Amino acid sequence: MHFTRLIFILLASAVPSSGAGQSDVSSGTSMTCEGCPTFVGVPNPPPSLRRISHVASVELTWNQYLAAFDEDACPIPRSDHGIDGLGQRHELDANIDLFRIDWPATLLGPAEVDCYADWLSSKLGREVVVPTAEEWLWFARSGKENIRFPWGDDPDGGTAAIGGWEAARDDHREHEVQVPYVDWRRARRVNQHLGGVRVAQYPPTEWGLYDVFGNAWELTADVSEWTPPADAPQPNMFDGAKRVRILGQSHGLVRWQDASIEGNPNYAMMFDGRYSTSVAVRFVLLD
Repeated sequence: MHFTRLIFILLASAVPSSGAGQSDVSSGTSMTCEGCPTFVGVPNPPPSLRRISHVASVELTWNQYLAAFDEDACPIPRSDHGIDGLGQRHELDANIDLFRIDWPATLLGPAEVDCYADWLSSKLGREVVVPTAEEWLWFARSGKENIRFPWGDDPDGGTAAIGGWEAARDDHREHEVQVPYVDWRRARRVNQHLGGVRVAQYPPTEWGLYDVFGNAWELTADVSEWTPPADAPQPNMFDGAKRVRILGQSHGLVRWQDASIEGNPNYAMMFDGRYSTSVAVRFVLLD
């Protein structure tokens, strides 16, 4: 355990309580370690949820995942994630340094997600897990119930939030030959499934969490059995497949006014050690 590398930071303002009678023993502090995600303290969750004390402020980035790779703790992910995945693993092996960017790590498979969670647990001395869908919705809404968006129910309130994507898109255009966008473009030539935009482009929620509505879809721990339809063109391709609930909407969402933080149930297929689409992950810490 590398407890000496832990860094505790007192935030400038306390995180709002999620409801009457709930103490915020964790709120107001954050936790990280060298090269690791920053976890923001959140109020005590409702009794129906696990004892979450901290939530990652952004989706896991390539820079953060590769810190575990650099210690020979976790492997390079396969580059053929996705049903129509491009390339072979050696392409990532030969070009892994191009992926040292602060974009969400959207090419990881289940084994890499589990490996990183175990590695980070050993660093922090805390249990690191993927949130359930119910837990994800709780912290994405900052403890409020049944609101459509992280900022409330009014679509007009999303102008600044969705403007994060528009600003990032314009930033891409204006800085195509500048770091870090040139790095992103080089990495995407290796694998076109590299998804999302640079993290923290959208304003944070009340609890200091970035990109919960926008950027990449995020994994949850809700996994269920799935049987492909009889008329599937390649039914054997999905032998043993499971479906995983994903939340958060993608950065390319066009009709965001008609969407919501929960949306219609969306799933990624999990089969052959990979996911069927580009997905990110936001970890939480348990007491």
